Amino acid sequence: MSLCTNCGIATDRCNTIGRRRLEDEMILSIVQEWVAPQTVNDNDFICQACWKHANAISLDKSISEESVRAPSIGHRRVCIHCGRSLLRRVRCHQLRTGEVQERRIHEVIREWILPRTVGASSVICHSCWVQANKASRNFHSGPSTSGSSSLVVNELNSQDIPHLEELPTTQGTYSALSAPIIGNLIVLPDYYRAVETESRCFVEGCQGHERNRITLTMRKQLLKMYNYYVPANNRLCDIHLTCTSWNFISDISDNIINTFSANQIQDMFSLKE
Repeated sequence: MSLCTNCGIATDRCNTIGRRRLEDEMILSIVQEWVAPQTVNDNDFICQACWKHANAISLDKSISEESVRAPSIGHRRVCIHCGRSLLRRVRCHQLRTGEVQERRIHEVIREWILPRTVGASSVICHSCWVQANKASRNFHSGPSTSGSSSLVVNELNSQDIPHLEELPTTQGTYSALSAPIIGNLIVLPDYYRAVETESRCFVEGCQGHERNRITLTMRKQLLKMYNYYVPANNRLCDIHLTCTSWNFISDISDNIINTFSANQIQDMFSLKE
């Protein structure tokens, strides 16, 4: 994925975004001022919008040095991880460090985007938030050995795992933690499900008329990769049946339901086997 060195937008997601190599020395020096302390060279790219800003500054001799150093970005509210534009996206998350969960997600994203850094106003899309939240459970913060997005995970040998003795059960000594319950439904904050329907393609807003039954393999993949549960009898149109990427799920608010019945949760367990 090619991200703009300056604003971070994914230049290969849309043909209209465009990208320009930093071949002009003046534009290169301007972008270097913008992204410091990160370093750039003439092999890096910026999007067309950022290039226009930098080019306008390079041609305007009346602009002061302070104005040149002031960061200028061509696209605002961009997911710092995947580079999607979030201007029209309802579900996105600002990276904060207030609560424990927020700090863990912050650490994961910071590791993923190296050598770039997380800013005070950085945001991520909901898909990346779900992935980071899932990864944060096994994440161990430490010095990175490369600029890749791999995580450092605590690995324990079998001999390092202490033997746990069974404690005598005493009635009333503890209370089991339970997920929030709404009526007969259980709320699972980290999982989402589709609307249960056989009359049409379950992707909200789809105009396809075909009603193909979703395959077991696709149901397992959606649950594993996106924490997205699809009931067994749901239908898909021809286009979505052959869809290779489901990143658009988080864009459709009607597809984001995190309440589950007991039968649905039991079915989810069977899909993970």
